[in-house]
Amino acid sequence: PCGEQPLGPWAVCNLGAMNLAAYVKNGKFDYTNFGLDVKTAVRFLDNVIDQTYYFFKENEKSAKDIRRQGLGIMGLGDALIKMKVRYGSKESMPIIKKIFETLRDSAYDASADLAKEKGSFPKFNKTKYLKGHHIKNLPLVLQKKIGRFGIRNAVLLTIAPTGTTSL
Repeated sequence: PCGEQPLGPWAVCNLGAMNLAAYVKNGKFDYTNFGLDVKTAVRFLDNVIDQTYYFFKENEKSAKDIRRQGLGIMGLGDALIKMKVRYGSKESMPIIKKIFETLRDSAYDASADLAKEKGSFPKFNKTKYLKGHHIKNLPLVLQKKIGRFGIRNAVLLTIAPTGTTSL
């Protein structure tokens, strides 16, 4: 979520990654605590936007106008190993789907909560936003929450390379 983007060349990176392997307890994935931690991470990354010292005014304006963040994951393979599930197997697919749904839903829920508390990102246009393909695929309860309170961050999730981060 950084570099030359449709929103302009001044977009900035604000990335975080959840270590999925840390959520495997006794061979099972802890979706509840993962979801709670995702919400904390979204709040943390949103606070980073306000606490960062920006060298260029254009970067600060872009960051604060759209409040872009990129929360992702790392350690999927390690998590599956700890669950004794082969990566890519038929058995792994529902687990992976539930992990990513938990990530998505928790992130959007947290950002809507932040919008209620602190306001939506300044360039938020509710009508256009709710028509977005990804937004229309959110659970209806989240769509309604965003419709009511807005959303704090224009962009929430990414799957960035985390080889160095994982070290």
